[in-house]
Amino acid sequence: MRALSKVALLMTALGLSQPVFSEDYFVDLSIGVASADADNALNRGTNAVNGPPSGFDIDADTVYGIGIGYQINKQFAVALEYKTREFEPDSSPLPSNPNGGLPGNNFDVTGQVDAATWMITGRYDFEPISSAKPYIKLGLGYADLDTEATLFISPLFDSFVANGGDLVGFGSGCAGVPRFCYPDGSDSEFAWSLGAGVAFDVSKNVAVALDYQYVSLGDTATSVDPNGDSLGFDSLAAHEFSAVFQYRF
Repeated sequence: MRALSKVALLMTALGLSQPVFSEDYFVDLSIGVASADADNALNRGTNAVNGPPSGFDIDADTVYGIGIGYQINKQFAVALEYKTREFEPDSSPLPSNPNGGLPGNNFDVTGQVDAATWMITGRYDFEPISSAKPYIKLGLGYADLDTEATLFISPLFDSFVANGGDLVGFGSGCAGVPRFCYPDGSDSEFAWSLGAGVAFDVSKNVAVALDYQYVSLGDTATSVDPNGDSLGFDSLAAHEFSAVFQYRF
């Protein structure tokens, strides 16, 4: 008992009579939708002159996130956040470049970019408005980008498919799939985000928030195939709207 009393006296002297965490630490879980705001995916290399000149539109879908942070004071908080989302080129066939060497053909690309981000995010909380607590935030970190894509050109490839071919004559046929496969690629890029939102306390330890952020992820591409071709995704970025569950401890 004397030992416990000494510990209590020491904690009081150091100003630690409250629990160490005391709702200053928090965990965030988020899920939302991402709307791509990026340059189009473009054919590169020897096939660049033949592909659609404006490239392929890029779509994004769901974004998931988890973070752990610390409330520094009433206004400022900092967190380490991990988020992941996917980007896909619009697979609607597009006409070839009229100035290229494949007039009358259509290019159809499928594939995706898995974009995972690690960021240190700083948040500034404004004074509450009734039960709502608005905030702004800024994040800096990096993005891991894994890229894969396949291509079909019609009617150029149709005769190969009709005869059971796998397009290996073009240098990189997909085994058993009537499409042309680019080699997978991966990149690590500087990433940043800027956002705002509004939070609502549910209880002493629980809050929910509606969150928006713009995130910039950099450039990525598939690897180059034996013909010198690749598919590039430049200036990947997205508008992301998420619902956030926060637990403070």
